[in-house]
Amino acid sequence: MYEDAHQSLVERGYRATTIRAVANAAGGDPEVTRLVRRQDERRAVTARWLVDGVAGRAPLRSDLTTVAATESVWALMDPVLFVRHTRHRGWPPEAYEGSWARSVLRLLTDHLTEQSTRAEDS
Repeated sequence: MYEDAHQSLVERGYRATTIRAVANAAGGDPEVTRLVRRQDERRAVTARWLVDGVAGRAPLRSDLTTVAATESVWALMDPVLFVRHTRHRGWPPEAYEGSWARSVLRLLTDHLTEQSTRAEDS
């Protein structure tokens, strides 16, 4: 479920970086600024959806509020991270998607960390 959601975000990542480049070149054009703001707002809604989905399957870490979790996931969803990993570091998109999903689970819950630690100890 989460890798599918992120796949959609990855596909939009290329468009998002283009929009940001245009925004930088536009020098504060109000219409472009609104477009960038709308894109960030959509990302925030999706981040909250992901946090709620994870929290519905495993408890969030006790030191993490839903708001903090959403902000962290929102940051990890920045298309620049996908572009840097795939274009600049040579990661296949599938490797990035899997790493991203595991990172989010580790960030939000203790569940995956405990499983990973037990597997590494065996």
